[in-house]
Amino acid sequence: MRCFPMRASISSFFSCSVQTMGSAQEYFCTNALNTDGFRGYIFHAGPEKVFPYKDDEFVRMWVADMEFGVAPEILDELRKRIDRRIFGYTGVYTHDYYNSFSKWCKEHYDWSFPEEELCFTPGIIPALYQLTETLCNKDEKVLMNTPAYGYFLHSAEYAGVDVLHSPLKKKPDGTFELDYENFEQQCANPQCKMVFWCNPQRSCAVLQPLWKSTTSGLSPMRSTAT
Repeated sequence: MRCFPMRASISSFFSCSVQTMGSAQEYFCTNALNTDGFRGYIFHAGPEKVFPYKDDEFVRMWVADMEFGVAPEILDELRKRIDRRIFGYTGVYTHDYYNSFSKWCKEHYDWSFPEEELCFTPGIIPALYQLTETLCNKDEKVLMNTPAYGYFLHSAEYAGVDVLHSPLKKKPDGTFELDYENFEQQCANPQCKMVFWCNPQRSCAVLQPLWKSTTSGLSPMRSTAT
């Protein structure tokens, strides 16, 4: 976890260019929105921590930045939802979400799935915990590539299941790639019940291979990136 101080004028904390592509507008935005609590969350320190710059002159950059403003259309829709005032028993009751998400998956990954298999979760971490606890018995294991997102391991520990590690291979140029032989060996473990994928792999930015279905099972389409 790192935070890089970069001098940034607060008056220009947000810049956004719009490109029109067909009927859609795509927003390419860069901002350095000031976020309360960053001292405690990132540095585990309070006001006594002295930095060479003022707080509003930092562009905080680390492995999971969440300080980016969203597109105006998203804010508009959220405001419309808030104006309805009722929040109890909220759910997705139309096919719009599935239609949009499945279209995106098909265009980007050539992957489709039935609507009844689409599940909702309040976040990535709750999903990891729930999946591990729901799908794995105590005598089964979860497979993950390492180095990996810490909550992959935490969710397994919380559920009381063991972990199978398949370390990524570091190449001479300093980049990483999947160790296919080791990964296949780990998958062959009869206790291996579930695999956690992170794409790109956090925290070494490897683009994990996409898997295509074949008559003999799953075949990896090898690719790496940094």
